[in-house]
Amino acid sequence: MNSCTHLFDYKNKNMVCVKECTCCGSNNYFSIYDKDRYGYDVRSNLCMSCGVVFISPRMSEESYMEFYNKSYRQLVSCFNKRKIDKITIQNEQEVYANSVYEFIKPHIVNKFDKINLLDVGGSTGIVSKALKDEFTNNYDGIDVDATVIDPSMDELAIAKENGLNIKNGFIENLEGIDEKYNLIILCQTIDHLFDIRKSLTIIYHALTNDGIFFIDIVDFKYMLINRGIEKSIKLDHPHNFSYQSTFNILQDVGFSILATSVIYDGHLVGFLCSKQKPSTPNYDLTNEINDLLNLIRYRK
Repeated sequence: MNSCTHLFDYKNKNMVCVKECTCCGSNNYFSIYDKDRYGYDVRSNLCMSCGVVFISPRMSEESYMEFYNKSYRQLVSCFNKRKIDKITIQNEQEVYANSVYEFIKPHIVNKFDKINLLDVGGSTGIVSKALKDEFTNNYDGIDVDATVIDPSMDELAIAKENGLNIKNGFIENLEGIDEKYNLIILCQTIDHLFDIRKSLTIIYHALTNDGIFFIDIVDFKYMLINRGIEKSIKLDHPHNFSYQSTFNILQDVGFSILATSVIYDGHLVGFLCSKQKPSTPNYDLTNEINDLLNLIRYRK
Protein backbone atom coordinates (compact mmCIF):
# COMPACT_ATOMS: atom_id res chain seq x y z
CA MET A 1 0.00 0.00 0.00
CA ASN A 2 1.22 3.49 -0.80
CA SER A 3 2.71 5.11 2.30
CA CYS A 4 0.80 8.32 1.53
CA THR A 5 -2.57 6.86 2.57
CA HIS A 6 -2.06 7.93 6.20
CA LEU A 7 -2.51 11.55 5.10
CA PHE A 8 -6.24 11.18 4.47
CA ASP A 9 -8.74 8.87 6.18
CA TYR A 10 -10.57 7.95 3.01
CA LYS A 11 -12.29 4.75 4.20
CA ASN A 12 -14.24 6.58 6.93
CA LYS A 13 -15.65 9.34 4.74
CA ASN A 14 -19.25 9.60 3.63
CA MET A 15 -19.77 7.84 0.30
CA VAL A 16 -22.22 8.25 -2.56
CA CYS A 17 -23.12 5.42 -4.92
CA VAL A 18 -23.20 6.67 -8.51
CA LYS A 19 -25.70 4.43 -10.28
CA GLU A 20 -25.76 6.21 -13.64
CA CYS A 21 -23.08 7.86 -15.74
CA THR A 22 -23.32 11.62 -15.17
CA CYS A 23 -22.41 12.28 -18.81
CA CYS A 24 -24.93 10.18 -20.69
CA GLY A 25 -27.22 8.73 -17.99
CA SER A 26 -26.46 5.11 -18.86
CA ASN A 27 -26.38 2.43 -16.16
CA ASN A 28 -24.40 0.11 -18.43
CA TYR A 29 -20.86 0.21 -17.08
CA PHE A 30 -17.94 -2.13 -16.51
CA SER A 31 -15.78 -2.17 -13.37
CA ILE A 32 -12.16 -1.77 -14.49
CA TYR A 33 -10.05 -1.32 -11.33
CA ASP A 34 -10.38 -1.24 -7.54
CA LYS A 35 -7.40 0.85 -6.42
CA ASP A 36 -6.14 4.36 -7.08
CA ARG A 37 -2.57 5.57 -7.46
CA TYR A 38 -2.30 6.48 -3.77
CA GLY A 39 -3.31 2.99 -2.66
CA TYR A 40 -6.90 3.72 -1.61
CA ASP A 41 -9.75 1.30 -2.32
CA VAL A 42 -11.28 3.27 -5.18
CA ARG A 43 -13.47 1.44 -7.69
CA SER A 44 -13.50 2.83 -11.22
CA ASN A 45 -16.04 2.02 -13.90
CA LEU A 46 -16.02 2.45 -17.67
CA CYS A 47 -19.34 3.62 -19.13
CA MET A 48 -20.06 1.28 -22.02
CA SER A 49 -22.22 3.92 -23.72
CA CYS A 50 -20.05 7.05 -23.76
CA GLY A 51 -16.56 5.85 -22.78
CA VAL A 52 -16.21 8.00 -19.65
CA VAL A 53 -14.55 6.44 -16.59
CA PHE A 54 -16.11 7.31 -13.23
CA ILE A 55 -15.58 6.41 -9.57
CA SER A 56 -18.41 4.71 -7.70
CA PRO A 57 -18.85 4.76 -4.83
CA ARG A 58 -17.20 8.14 -4.43
CA MET A 59 -16.94 10.57 -1.56
CA SER A 60 -19.78 12.99 -0.85
CA GLU A 61 -19.37 16.65 -1.80
CA GLU A 62 -18.86 17.52 1.88
CA SER A 63 -16.03 14.98 2.15
CA TYR A 64 -14.44 16.28 -1.05
CA MET A 65 -14.65 19.84 0.30
CA GLU A 66 -12.79 18.69 3.41
CA PHE A 67 -10.29 16.82 1.23
CA TYR A 68 -9.49 19.83 -0.96
CA ASN A 69 -9.17 22.18 2.01
CA LYS A 70 -7.03 19.95 4.23
CA SER A 71 -5.32 17.03 2.49
CA TYR A 72 -5.26 17.31 -1.31
CA ARG A 73 -1.95 19.10 -1.81
CA GLN A 74 -0.23 17.02 0.90
CA LEU A 75 -1.31 13.80 -0.77
CA VAL A 76 -0.18 14.91 -4.22
CA SER A 77 3.13 16.08 -2.74
CA CYS A 78 3.69 12.72 -1.09
CA PHE A 79 2.93 10.81 -4.28
CA ASN A 80 5.23 12.98 -6.41
CA LYS A 81 7.94 13.14 -3.71
CA ARG A 82 8.18 16.92 -3.89
CA LYS A 83 6.38 19.81 -2.26
CA ILE A 84 3.28 20.89 -4.18
CA ASP A 85 1.18 23.59 -2.56
CA LYS A 86 -0.56 26.89 -3.27
CA ILE A 87 2.83 28.60 -3.53
CA THR A 88 4.88 26.07 -5.50
CA ILE A 89 2.18 25.46 -8.12
CA GLN A 90 2.32 29.06 -9.29
CA ASN A 91 5.49 28.80 -11.39
CA GLU A 92 4.22 25.66 -13.11
CA GLN A 93 0.79 27.24 -13.60
CA GLU A 94 2.34 30.30 -15.25
CA VAL A 95 3.87 28.12 -17.98
CA TYR A 96 0.55 26.33 -18.40
CA ALA A 97 -1.33 29.65 -18.44
CA ASN A 98 0.81 30.90 -21.30
CA SER A 99 -0.06 27.83 -23.39
CA VAL A 100 -3.77 28.41 -22.72
CA TYR A 101 -3.43 32.09 -23.65
CA GLU A 102 -1.68 31.32 -26.94
CA PHE A 103 -4.37 28.78 -27.82
CA ILE A 104 -7.38 31.02 -27.19
CA LYS A 105 -5.84 34.38 -28.27
CA PRO A 106 -6.74 34.13 -32.00
CA HIS A 107 -10.39 33.59 -31.09
CA ILE A 108 -10.57 36.53 -28.64
CA VAL A 109 -8.58 39.33 -30.26
CA ASN A 110 -10.81 41.77 -32.20
CA LYS A 111 -13.88 39.92 -30.94
CA PHE A 112 -14.51 41.63 -27.57
CA ASP A 113 -13.91 45.15 -26.22
CA LYS A 114 -14.51 43.85 -22.70
CA ILE A 115 -14.02 40.34 -21.35
CA ASN A 116 -16.11 39.04 -18.48
CA LEU A 117 -14.13 35.94 -17.50
CA LEU A 118 -15.27 33.02 -15.33
CA ASP A 119 -12.57 30.59 -14.21
CA VAL A 120 -14.19 27.39 -12.90
CA GLY A 121 -11.97 25.45 -10.47
CA GLY A 122 -9.39 28.19 -10.86
CA SER A 123 -7.36 27.53 -7.69
CA THR A 124 -5.11 30.54 -6.96
CA GLY A 125 -6.25 32.27 -10.13
CA ILE A 126 -2.90 32.12 -11.89
CA VAL A 127 -4.46 31.36 -15.29
CA SER A 128 -7.12 34.06 -14.89
CA LYS A 129 -4.54 36.64 -13.84
CA ALA A 130 -2.28 35.72 -16.76
CA LEU A 131 -5.15 36.08 -19.24
CA LYS A 132 -6.24 39.34 -17.64
CA ASP A 133 -2.72 40.77 -17.76
CA GLU A 134 -2.07 39.69 -21.34
CA PHE A 135 -5.33 41.00 -22.76
CA THR A 136 -5.16 44.20 -20.70
CA ASN A 137 -1.57 45.00 -21.63
CA ASN A 138 -1.93 44.13 -25.31
CA TYR A 139 -4.40 44.71 -28.14
CA ASP A 140 -5.28 48.29 -27.12
CA GLY A 141 -6.02 47.23 -23.57
CA ILE A 142 -9.04 44.94 -23.56
CA ASP A 143 -10.77 45.42 -20.20
CA VAL A 144 -10.99 42.11 -18.29
CA ASP A 145 -13.11 41.40 -15.21
CA ALA A 146 -12.28 37.93 -13.83
CA THR A 147 -14.03 35.68 -11.30
CA VAL A 148 -12.59 32.44 -9.88
CA ILE A 149 -14.67 29.56 -8.50
CA ASP A 150 -12.88 27.01 -6.31
CA PRO A 151 -13.58 24.81 -3.24
CA SER A 152 -10.33 25.81 -1.46
CA MET A 153 -10.53 29.07 0.47
CA ASP A 154 -6.76 29.06 1.03
CA GLU A 155 -6.14 29.09 -2.70
CA LEU A 156 -8.94 31.58 -3.37
CA ALA A 157 -7.30 33.95 -0.89
CA ILE A 158 -4.34 34.27 -3.28
CA ALA A 159 -6.69 34.88 -6.20
CA LYS A 160 -8.34 37.67 -4.22
CA GLU A 161 -4.93 39.20 -3.40
CA ASN A 162 -4.27 39.26 -7.14
CA GLY A 163 -7.34 41.40 -7.75
CA LEU A 164 -9.72 38.67 -8.90
CA ASN A 165 -13.32 38.16 -7.80
CA ILE A 166 -13.87 34.87 -5.96
CA LYS A 167 -16.66 32.36 -5.32
CA ASN A 168 -16.17 29.47 -2.91
CA GLY A 169 -17.69 26.10 -3.82
CA PHE A 170 -18.32 23.67 -6.65
CA ILE A 171 -19.88 24.69 -9.96
CA GLU A 172 -22.66 22.12 -9.44
CA ASN A 173 -23.86 24.10 -6.41
CA LEU A 174 -23.80 27.48 -8.16
CA GLU A 175 -26.83 27.06 -10.39
CA GLY A 176 -27.94 30.62 -9.74
CA ILE A 177 -25.23 32.23 -11.90
CA ASP A 178 -27.18 35.25 -13.04
CA GLU A 179 -24.26 37.06 -14.63
CA LYS A 180 -23.25 36.20 -18.19
CA TYR A 181 -19.64 35.61 -19.20
CA ASN A 182 -18.16 35.87 -22.69
CA LEU A 183 -15.12 33.79 -21.73
CA ILE A 184 -15.35 30.75 -19.46
CA ILE A 185 -12.39 28.50 -18.75
CA LEU A 186 -12.41 25.05 -17.15
CA CYS A 187 -8.70 24.33 -16.77
CA GLN A 188 -7.57 20.90 -15.53
CA THR A 189 -10.88 20.72 -13.66
CA ILE A 190 -13.54 18.68 -15.46
CA ASP A 191 -11.98 15.46 -14.10
CA HIS A 192 -12.65 16.79 -10.57
CA LEU A 193 -16.36 17.49 -11.10
CA PHE A 194 -19.18 15.32 -9.71
CA ASP A 195 -21.98 15.78 -12.24
CA ILE A 196 -20.57 16.39 -15.71
CA ARG A 197 -23.74 17.10 -17.67
CA LYS A 198 -25.11 19.39 -14.96
CA SER A 199 -21.84 21.32 -14.73
CA LEU A 200 -21.48 21.77 -18.48
CA THR A 201 -25.14 22.80 -18.76
CA ILE A 202 -24.64 25.47 -16.08
CA ILE A 203 -21.60 26.73 -18.00
CA TYR A 204 -23.56 26.67 -21.28
CA HIS A 205 -26.27 28.92 -19.83
CA ALA A 206 -23.72 31.24 -18.16
CA LEU A 207 -21.94 31.79 -21.49
CA THR A 208 -23.08 34.63 -23.74
CA ASN A 209 -24.38 33.66 -27.17
CA ASP A 210 -21.16 34.92 -28.78
CA GLY A 211 -18.93 33.66 -25.95
CA ILE A 212 -15.93 31.33 -25.94
CA PHE A 213 -15.53 28.31 -23.67
CA PHE A 214 -12.16 26.65 -23.05
CA ILE A 215 -11.92 23.21 -21.46
CA ASP A 216 -9.11 20.70 -21.21
CA ILE A 217 -8.89 17.11 -20.04
CA VAL A 218 -6.25 14.75 -18.74
CA ASP A 219 -6.39 12.31 -21.66
CA PHE A 220 -7.12 8.95 -20.06
CA LYS A 221 -5.99 7.02 -23.13
CA TYR A 222 -2.63 8.82 -23.05
CA MET A 223 -2.32 8.02 -19.34
CA LEU A 224 -3.07 4.32 -19.90
CA ILE A 225 -0.48 4.05 -22.65
CA ASN A 226 2.26 5.88 -20.77
CA ARG A 227 1.60 5.07 -17.11
CA GLY A 228 -0.75 2.09 -16.93
CA ILE A 229 -4.05 1.76 -15.13
CA GLU A 230 -2.61 1.71 -11.61
CA LYS A 231 -1.18 5.24 -11.99
CA SER A 232 -4.05 6.66 -14.01
CA ILE A 233 -6.79 6.44 -11.38
CA LYS A 234 -6.89 8.84 -8.42
CA LEU A 235 -9.62 9.69 -5.94
CA ASP A 236 -9.33 13.41 -6.77
CA HIS A 237 -10.55 12.59 -10.30
CA PRO A 238 -14.13 11.27 -9.97
CA HIS A 239 -14.16 11.21 -13.80
CA ASN A 240 -11.65 10.43 -16.55
CA PHE A 241 -12.05 11.33 -20.24
CA SER A 242 -10.60 10.48 -23.60
CA TYR A 243 -10.58 12.88 -26.54
CA GLN A 244 -13.62 11.41 -28.28
CA SER A 245 -15.76 10.96 -25.17
CA THR A 246 -15.18 14.65 -24.39
CA PHE A 247 -16.01 15.70 -27.95
CA ASN A 248 -19.33 13.84 -27.76
CA ILE A 249 -20.50 15.22 -24.40
CA LEU A 250 -19.64 18.80 -25.42
CA GLN A 251 -21.62 18.45 -28.63
CA ASP A 252 -24.50 16.80 -26.79
CA VAL A 253 -24.77 19.67 -24.28
CA GLY A 254 -24.72 22.27 -27.05
CA PHE A 255 -21.15 23.31 -27.75
CA SER A 256 -19.52 23.52 -31.15
CA ILE A 257 -15.82 22.64 -31.22
CA LEU A 258 -13.81 25.46 -32.80
CA ALA A 259 -10.34 24.01 -32.23
CA THR A 260 -8.48 21.33 -30.32
CA SER A 261 -4.87 21.20 -29.24
CA VAL A 262 -2.39 19.50 -26.94
CA ILE A 263 -2.04 21.93 -24.03
CA TYR A 264 1.18 22.36 -22.06
CA ASP A 265 2.40 18.77 -22.48
CA GLY A 266 1.22 15.50 -23.97
CA HIS A 267 -1.27 14.48 -21.31
CA LEU A 268 -3.59 17.50 -21.60
CA VAL A 269 -5.94 18.06 -24.55
CA GLY A 270 -7.74 21.38 -24.92
CA PHE A 271 -11.04 22.17 -26.63
CA LEU A 272 -12.17 25.65 -27.64
CA CYS A 273 -15.93 25.91 -28.00
CA SER A 274 -18.76 28.22 -28.96
CA LYS A 275 -22.49 27.84 -28.36
CA GLN A 276 -24.86 26.09 -30.69
CA LYS A 277 -28.07 24.16 -30.17
CA PRO A 278 -27.63 20.74 -28.52
CA SER A 279 -27.23 18.02 -31.12
CA THR A 280 -26.94 14.27 -31.09
CA PRO A 281 -23.29 13.18 -31.41
CA ASN A 282 -22.74 11.29 -34.64
CA TYR A 283 -19.58 9.45 -33.62
CA ASP A 284 -19.87 5.76 -32.69
CA LEU A 285 -17.79 5.15 -29.57
CA THR A 286 -17.65 1.35 -29.90
CA ASN A 287 -14.06 1.32 -31.17
CA GLU A 288 -13.02 3.90 -28.58
CA ILE A 289 -14.43 1.83 -25.74
CA ASN A 290 -12.80 -1.35 -27.07
CA ASP A 291 -9.46 0.49 -27.30
CA LEU A 292 -9.76 1.58 -23.68
CA LEU A 293 -10.64 -1.94 -22.54
CA ASN A 294 -7.64 -3.38 -24.35
CA LEU A 295 -5.30 -0.79 -22.85
CA ILE A 296 -6.69 -1.50 -19.39
CA ARG A 297 -6.22 -5.26 -19.80
CA TYR A 298 -2.67 -5.13 -21.07
CA ARG A 299 -1.18 -2.20 -19.18
CA LYS A 300 -1.95 -3.00 -15.56
